[in-house]
Amino acid sequence: MVKIILYSKTLYAIIGVFISLLLIGIGVYAYGGTLPSTMGHTIGEFMPSCTGIVSGTANTANSWTCASANIPVCTGSTQGISWTGSLWSCRSFS
Repeated sequence: MVKIILYSKTLYAIIGVFISLLLIGIGVYAYGGTLPSTMGHTIGEFMPSCTGIVSGTANTANSWTCASANIPVCTGSTQGISWTGSLWSCRSFS
């Protein structure tokens, strides 16, 4: 006959492992579905609907605005679009 003695540390460890496995199982089940197709929020839930360019201030809540879409078409492989603070312009990069 085998006598099993559970000490409080062992009991707490078994309960901890059981709870951890239970939480991992719930997380896997919650993530494994197809609806919604993305976990958490989509960018569309945070950004305003805009037909132009969405701009905002870093680290400032709800600072999104919709600017006009008058973006110039830059030519050449060394040019790119640059924001000057009030409008878009082409800028040469070397």
